[in-house]
Amino acid sequence: MIKNILVLGILLLAFWVAKSQDKTENVPENDLIFLYETLVKEHPKLQLIKYKSAFDSVYNKTRIHFSELDRNEAIMRLMKLVASLNDGHTSIARSWDEKADFKKLPLRLYWFQEGIYISRIARDFEEYKGMKVEAIGGVPIEDVINKAKPYIHGDNESAVRNVLPRRLSQFNFLKGLGLLNRDELVIFNLLNHDGKAHTLTLDASVIGRETELISARTAKAPPLYLSNFEDPYWFTFMAAEKLMYFQFNSVSEMKDKPLSVFVDELFGAIDSLPVEKLVIDIRNNNGGDNSILNPLIHALIKCDKINQKGKLFTVIGKLTFSAAVSLTTELEKHTNTIFVGEPTSASPNHYGETKLGELPTTGIKFLYSSQFWQGSIPWDDRPWIAPSLPAVESIDDYINGRDPCLEAIMELQGEEMDEY
Repeated sequence: MIKNILVLGILLLAFWVAKSQDKTENVPENDLIFLYETLVKEHPKLQLIKYKSAFDSVYNKTRIHFSELDRNEAIMRLMKLVASLNDGHTSIARSWDEKADFKKLPLRLYWFQEGIYISRIARDFEEYKGMKVEAIGGVPIEDVINKAKPYIHGDNESAVRNVLPRRLSQFNFLKGLGLLNRDELVIFNLLNHDGKAHTLTLDASVIGRETELISARTAKAPPLYLSNFEDPYWFTFMAAEKLMYFQFNSVSEMKDKPLSVFVDELFGAIDSLPVEKLVIDIRNNNGGDNSILNPLIHALIKCDKINQKGKLFTVIGKLTFSAAVSLTTELEKHTNTIFVGEPTSASPNHYGETKLGELPTTGIKFLYSSQFWQGSIPWDDRPWIAPSLPAVESIDDYINGRDPCLEAIMELQGEEMDEY
């Protein structure tokens, strides 16, 4: 009898501890209040009445039954609240935040010209690489996109096309959208290049597992713009095309070669070589410190050999963000460059200067803007800087290692340049 009571007591204690741990794992309302108060106090956009009023409306809806939500539902609501600011610098529950613990699936998705595809995937599922996503959890991809958009942080539609596929490769995000089946399996309905349907099912055993991802690219060598992705800046002369290619991947200083020194080397090479075109590629530049950009802008303004219509090109895209958009704005104002590619993921005038915050109970991290950068005239309300020469990567471009932007530049000849 005593033994049975003791066992029962131990079981009750274990149950109570488990329930207590469940409660501590939930997101308490004081974390929501802290997030709201921090953003209202610190975010410059919320100093304007019209934006504050709209934000308050979303916040009041977020608070309804918030303390009753499970952890995943609560984090999704926080994401929706933050996303309502339409600011790419303000976000929460990022993939690098261990406290948020939004686990990744063993694949990566990318929004190509034709739609969303599997660009990389774990070797165990290699047969599905390069396939188009038609549905997730039985929900057509168009409906998935519409369900996901309210939770995606970003300034504009170009930013959404960058961020949304990354979120769709997170198990917790798909769960929050109600896209898992009863057994919490992730089911992708796919189409291969021949239009044949396939089904990819991922279970708990592969979620969050660190594994090598295999690219859908079949070309032996990556295209030039992906050949030296790690360096903040580098250049090479394409002699046959008489084209100087300068890739600017990050607005930051290399320790052994500050940007000002690099710019001197670049324009020294332009002066000494038979350069007829300069391509500045910032399609993968997510920003940095815009205070270091002046040497580049000044050098371009002074370079009569290159600063002419049809000789200077800038490649932009949906990863072009923050300080890289500041650079784009300066190039637009002060040079004769032709923009090529896709629209930038921020406006010429945008919020930025990111700060890091932490929710007091859960420790979940969040980022938020602390300054307004006015790079253009005050009434410039464009959502982005758009290319005058559009060039969007297709899935075939990706698989075969082609660069549609560089191809578009090379094909532009003579009188065609007068249109840009």
